[in-house]
Amino acid sequence: MYIGVDTSTRSVCLAVLEKCVGGINSEWYWYKLNGDNLFDKMDEAYKYTFGWIEAYTGMPEYIIVGIEEPVYIQNGKTHRALCCIYGSVVKAFMDSKIIPQPVNISTWKKIVVGKGNSNKQQVKERVMNLLSFPDNLEQDVYDALGIACYVWKGGGK
Repeated sequence: MYIGVDTSTRSVCLAVLEKCVGGINSEWYWYKLNGDNLFDKMDEAYKYTFGWIEAYTGMPEYIIVGIEEPVYIQNGKTHRALCCIYGSVVKAFMDSKIIPQPVNISTWKKIVVGKGNSNKQQVKERVMNLLSFPDNLEQDVYDALGIACYVWKGGGK
């Protein structure tokens, strides 16, 4: 099982890729963070992620999780928020005895899309092409699926 995780200050998205008879099974889960402040959002991110992991109690022994590292943003408040949400999600995995691998945004984009500085549209098109997904999903879903593809291809080890 390969899991890609994309976090932002407004949401958490988890994407799962599994080998199955006839190809690849892919699923995604997107959760909007509704908290009034950063601490509420951190709590939501942790609880949502931990709950999602617990719901997958039948998870196979072989799991690779890649989580996109927070990107440096010049706005200090936003950067701190990104790091805090990221940390909450990482802690949920760690508390579930799963060690997520940090994934650099340029690295996964280069491997999956072919260009480290690819834009949102390029990521979306590549994921739609690889996994036959519709074009009306949140961008975070395409990113999480791209990260899952990256760990599938051997990245994030």
